[in-house]
Amino acid sequence: MQKVCRLLTLLVCVCSASFAQTPSDHGHPPEDRTLHAEFYSKWKDVNNTSCCSDKDCYPTEARFNVEEHIWYAQLRETKEFVAIPRRIYDPDKPPWIKNPDGRAHICAPPRNPWSDVVIYCFVAPEPKA
Repeated sequence: MQKVCRLLTLLVCVCSASFAQTPSDHGHPPEDRTLHAEFYSKWKDVNNTSCCSDKDCYPTEARFNVEEHIWYAQLRETKEFVAIPRRIYDPDKPPWIKNPDGRAHICAPPRNPWSDVVIYCFVAPEPKA
């Protein structure tokens, strides 16, 4: 019985360690930390509310659907493209924030599979010359 308890304890420890978060899970990955300091941490939505926690904003791929006249952006965790609601980004109005590097950027927490996608902010990529 004692061997079984030790084995179970060891198994729990190993499993817990394998599911532990890495340092990058606690904030932006190293390549995005400068963006956070210079852009994401200051980014505000249309209601002048901060868009970003320490890890939910990131550069992303984005596509403009001409027929729907709406942007779609790729979520980091699921790689799915989701529509950007007009309340977040209106393609008929100029953006209220300057794009920091020409890429598309999104603030969206990891998707909860039991609820709708949440998007706090989005900035479209700059047109390619």
